[in-house]
Amino acid sequence: MIWFALNQHLAFHPFPFHEASVGTGWLVAAIVFLACFAFLFPRRFTRFLGAVWHVLHRATTSWWW
Repeated sequence: MIWFALNQHLAFHPFPFHEASVGTGWLVAAIVFLACFAFLFPRRFTRFLGAVWHVLHRATTSWWW
């Protein structure tokens, strides 16, 4: 959150398209949604985070193929 607050011009820059950039409202909405999901379904949320972490690890270490 601190990075987004300090670097909004980088985080929401419309590069490579020249359309309107995404506002901070979308970021706040995503954070609120994830917080509510984590509060209501703590076990599913941790499973979800583990799955995301696993996919990111596979994609970055080229272990996918």
